[in-house]
Amino acid sequence: MAKLTQELIDLIKDRVGRFSTDVLVGWEAGMLGKERVGRRLFDRLPPEHFTGPRRDDWYAGHRAGLAERKSAANEKTVTFVGENKDGNLIVTRKGWGVRRGEVVTQLERKGAYGLVMVFYRKGGKIIRTVNCQI
Repeated sequence: MAKLTQELIDLIKDRVGRFSTDVLVGWEAGMLGKERVGRRLFDRLPPEHFTGPRRDDWYAGHRAGLAERKSAANEKTVTFVGENKDGNLIVTRKGWGVRRGEVVTQLERKGAYGLVMVFYRKGGKIIRTVNCQI
């Protein structure tokens, strides 16, 4: 569970239009995504004691949390930049959870050599830079 800050409250108010503990509980469930039971994934459901307006608030928060989770995942990227023997740049973009060694090996197969720069971006800003050698 995320720490309750004024920024989080403002974000929920912006996405849902209102803030309550029921909306917050739905938001947190939406940010978790689907629930794994055995080998299958299922949608999360509100607590059984939520009825009427409380259930509506939970679903509003849940939908907004799912949308925020999806947009937050799209904001994270990793860019690999290598150079081939002709001096041309070889650029590969991957998602956040990529294994660096595998992509560097792919760049090597494409003809990259020497220094490979890896840029981790979140929200358009570079938050981490790593240099690898081939």
